[in-house]
Amino acid sequence: MRPGRGAAAVFVAAVAALALACGAPEPVGELRLEPAPTQPIELPYPRFVPLRLAWTPSAELAGLDGTLYVFVHLLDEPGNVLRTFDHPFPQPWRPGEPVTYELRLYQSALGAALPAGDYPLSLGLYDGKGHRWPLVTAGKEVDRAEYAVATVRVPTEIDTTPRFRFSSNWQQPETGGDRQILSRRSLAGEGTIRLDDLPAAAELWLGLRLPDPREVGGTLVLEPGASSPNVQVTTSCGPAAASLSGMGRHDVRLTLTPAPGEGCDLQLAPSFRVRAGDGYERSVVLEILAWAPPAPR
Repeated sequence: MRPGRGAAAVFVAAVAALALACGAPEPVGELRLEPAPTQPIELPYPRFVPLRLAWTPSAELAGLDGTLYVFVHLLDEPGNVLRTFDHPFPQPWRPGEPVTYELRLYQSALGAALPAGDYPLSLGLYDGKGHRWPLVTAGKEVDRAEYAVATVRVPTEIDTTPRFRFSSNWQQPETGGDRQILSRRSLAGEGTIRLDDLPAAAELWLGLRLPDPREVGGTLVLEPGASSPNVQVTTSCGPAAASLSGMGRHDVRLTLTPAPGEGCDLQLAPSFRVRAGDGYERSVVLEILAWAPPAPR
């Protein structure tokens, strides 16, 4: 039986006291995966897998300068990072106030597949400027305040379903430039993504970015009849839909239910374009494309 929050706080405090007695930095909190994995986490290409991170803050973050981030690394070996899933901590860090949220590990269909094998998954806290804080976890420390909390297994067989096809308005893939976004595709105007060979039901995840004209040195151009920039996402497989507004990153998760033997068309309809000085236009940028079987109810 998993200990309650009170027992977890007592455990963190006991570890902190031991660390102080030994002259080591005091842990600032405890991190757990819920449920705790007993087997490697399967991550086929191009799928995503949800994990739940449970934090129990126990001390203030001395020296925090700016935004608090969670770094999440998929390692080939200690110090050699293959993929990252870094993200801002979702709320202010308050000792005694537990925080639980979902994190998605993924292999995006826009990038190359990882080689088959087992990879350590490590996590930690940092401020984006090199400052890290020690934690209590079930895993061992593999680097400075970096803890291996699970093993991710990439199967030998690559998942060939569904197959993704992009309409002609999508630009050719561009290099993402880091280990979190390996590749991206930009859309000029409206466009579709065709999904074939789907299972009976699937969860589709799109990581979309609405480009800010100020950040790319461009001009915002609204389509005729539009009053503000937004993107409508619809599918031919069920009622799933999304409406996006506001420049920046958006995560869209849709449940697709195709008819037997049929594919799906995913339609993206932006109300705007961002026109750069050289005439290059884009309306939305696709950064992540992955799927998963529907979660059991």
